[in-house]
Amino acid sequence: MNSNECAKRNTAIVMPYNPMPKVFIDTSVIFSSLLSNSGASAKIFKSARSLDIFISQYVIDEVHDVLKQKAPHLLDSFEQMLRVKDFAITPAPSKRLVLKARKIISDPKDAPILAAAISAKVDYLVTLDKKDFINDAKVAERSGLTIVTPGQFVKLLKSNSL
Repeated sequence: MNSNECAKRNTAIVMPYNPMPKVFIDTSVIFSSLLSNSGASAKIFKSARSLDIFISQYVIDEVHDVLKQKAPHLLDSFEQMLRVKDFAITPAPSKRLVLKARKIISDPKDAPILAAAISAKVDYLVTLDKKDFINDAKVAERSGLTIVTPGQFVKLLKSNSL
């Protein structure tokens, strides 16, 4: 039945189900959201009800380490975030996938994050790491991920492009 037939019968066109976007969040975005509740990183977490947010144990451990060094006063806030937000925590990626990710990204410390995002089959990887993720177009191309900054992702949310 086409739209003209629907109009004649006064029935609605049913759009196909569009699931919530699956979004992998890296360490820099979580850290930024804890530092400022008004920036783009924080806005992503405020939109969490309409998103499937993925993180990995590696990201959790890395955030703990960064907070201990740079902002220990925010450790409790991070623990509360983990309790309150409905994160999907991805299993550790296989060693084979991490080795594959090391061939894609220049910083070996970012390979477990890239591998976890690939393994989770997310729609977006959101990061503030422009040097290793955003500015190197080969990372997105070779990983098959759409890699964006928090600001870019918030614009996508606002435009309802997701």
